[in-house]
Amino acid sequence: MDAFWRFYPSGNPMDGWAFGSKAGLTRVSDAGTYFGFGFDVNRSWLLGADGNFYVGIGFGLKRLVGASELDEAPAFIPTIRLVNVGFAF
Repeated sequence: MDAFWRFYPSGNPMDGWAFGSKAGLTRVSDAGTYFGFGFDVNRSWLLGADGNFYVGIGFGLKRLVGASELDEAPAFIPTIRLVNVGFAF
């Protein structure tokens, strides 16, 4: 579960390229739950006749606070969004 802050260079929120940061909790199987922070790069489109059908993809990297070589959790994890869909209103 993450909270995001995104910047859209084109000035069109939820449409186009976005760069941002994120923070939140990440559960690592057999190692526990860690707070983490990182960055995100996304591409989103608003489609349909009214321009309110949302499709997005993205990737990033997250640093897990408290995870070390002694734990089973990695210190950094990649984050990938293959596809997100939804409605903008």
